Amino acid sequence: MENIKSRSILFGIATLLVMILISSWIKYHDVNKNEGIDNIEASYHSLLVSKSLNEGRMSEHHFLPIVTQGGDENKDIPWGAAVRDKSGGYIYTSFPSLGFLVPAAVIKLLSLDYTISNLLLINLVILAATALIFYLLLIYIFKPNKSMDAVLVALACSPLILSRESLASTGLLYWPQSLSQLFIATFLMSSCKVQNTNNNTWIIVAGSSIYLLAMTEWTGYVIGGLSAIYFILNKSRRNIRLGITLISSLSIAAITFLFQLHLTLDLKDFFSSSAARFLVRSGGGADFKSLFLGYYQSFGFFLITLPVFFSIEALK
Repeated sequence: MENIKSRSILFGIATLLVMILISSWIKYHDVNKNEGIDNIEASYHSLLVSKSLNEGRMSEHHFLPIVTQGGDENKDIPWGAAVRDKSGGYIYTSFPSLGFLVPAAVIKLLSLDYTISNLLLINLVILAATALIFYLLLIYIFKPNKSMDAVLVALACSPLILSRESLASTGLLYWPQSLSQLFIATFLMSSCKVQNTNNNTWIIVAGSSIYLLAMTEWTGYVIGGLSAIYFILNKSRRNIRLGITLISSLSIAAITFLFQLHLTLDLKDFFSSSAARFLVRSGGGADFKSLFLGYYQSFGFFLITLPVFFSIEALK
C-alpha cells in the first residue's frame, strides 16, 4: 500500500467511521426500546452460555458451550437438545466454543453485567474491526489514488454496516456468526497478501484465521477446505504451502474440538445428538422462495445493485 496516498485512505476511514456511528446509533436505539425481534433468543442464549462458562469449573466444561449455571443444585437439569457431560452439566454442541468464549471473557475481564446492551458493545467492536479489515482489503485490491475513490471503496463496505441484516445481527442479536465475519475478513486479507508476497507471516495469519473460524462456526471447515483445494489445484494461483497450512489448521481445530469433547462428554451421545439435529435441519423441505425473499428483506437495495454492477462490468 506504499503507493497509495495516506490522505486518501484516511478519507475512506472517516467515511467508514461515519457509517459505523450511524449504525451504532440505530442499534443503540433498538436495544433501548427493548422490542422483540426474530431470533432474539440467540442473544439470551449467548448470555446464558457466557454466564455458565464463567460460573462453572473449567475442569468440568473444558471451555465447551455449557448451558448449566454454576452450583451443584443446577446439575442434571436437561436443557433442549444439549448433551449431558460427565459431571451432570449440559453442553450445547451445535457450535464449537470460541463464539461463546469471547463474550464470556470480555464480560468477566471488564466486570460487565450479562445484558443485551453489553453484547451490543462487543458486537460493535467486532463489526468495526471487521469493516476496517474489509476496507483495507479493498484498498489493497483497487489501490485508489484519489480521496473520492477511497470514499467509494469505504461505501462498498456499507452492506456490512448498514443493511437490515447487519442492523439486526450485530445489534440486538449476537451469535457466533457475528464473530466469524472477523475471521473471514482476516483470512481474505491474508490470503490476498500471500498471493502477492508469499510472506511466511501472512501464511501464518491465514492459517490462524481459518483455525479460529473453525473453532467459532462450522462453515470454517467449508471455507478452509475449499480454499485449500483451490490453492493446491489451481495452476495460476497455486500455493502449496498455503494449502497445506489451511489443511493443518483445520486438522488442529478438529483435534482441539474432539479433545474437548473427549474430556467432557460421552462421544457416542454427542454424535447421536448431532446426527439427529442434522436430519431435522436438513433442507429437504425447505421453502426456497421464502429463502430468497428473506435475502431481499435482509439486504434490500444492496442485493439489487450487485447484478447491476456485474452486468455493467461485463459490458465494458
